[in-house]
Amino acid sequence: MNFAEDPGQGGLPDVGRLDGLYLDEDGGIDFSGALKRDLRARADEFSHQPVVDDNRLTVVWLAQRLLAGAADDDPALLLALYVMTPFGAGEQGWMGPEIVTLCREAFATIDDAALNAPCPHDDSGHPGEPAFEHWPSVIEAVAYGEDGWSELEDWLEERAYAEEDGEDMEEYDEDNPRPTVAGWDCPKHLAELAANALRRLAPPG
Repeated sequence: MNFAEDPGQGGLPDVGRLDGLYLDEDGGIDFSGALKRDLRARADEFSHQPVVDDNRLTVVWLAQRLLAGAADDDPALLLALYVMTPFGAGEQGWMGPEIVTLCREAFATIDDAALNAPCPHDDSGHPGEPAFEHWPSVIEAVAYGEDGWSELEDWLEERAYAEEDGEDMEEYDEDNPRPTVAGWDCPKHLAELAANALRRLAPPG
């Protein structure tokens, strides 16, 4: 899409059409349909075809939702924006300064007071960085609860195959960490992600 031909407010593209793709019948964010497919395409571009062919549109849509105060969806919404936001200098240049500014504003809505507060769970529940391809399922699990998360079952099955093939399991587990949703919606973790995003998103200019 040529942004110049489809401008929105403040030089941003008009992403209203994505409501029909990313919202459910009740107007809530659907993290299991087209949005998850686009998250998967971002996480593993060789295995999944995106629904929206320009990541910038999805980034703008997510950031605007976060800025609009979609309170019920905040944990999964923040995680989704974190995954879709390009942090590399080249990608940020491709996004354009208006979108970089929008992303910074969205991440800045997350209360950083939790950074200095104790976690509501023990260290074993505080999440680390998953393998990139696990992010979409982490986001879905945070949105809907762990019961419907099939990614863990897939991981266990793949690990069993690796063990049967005689792979070094210590090395396998290091390269393919066990997916878990414990603590992913913890306020401290969300504040950490937002602070990291703000550090990595260079102010335009």
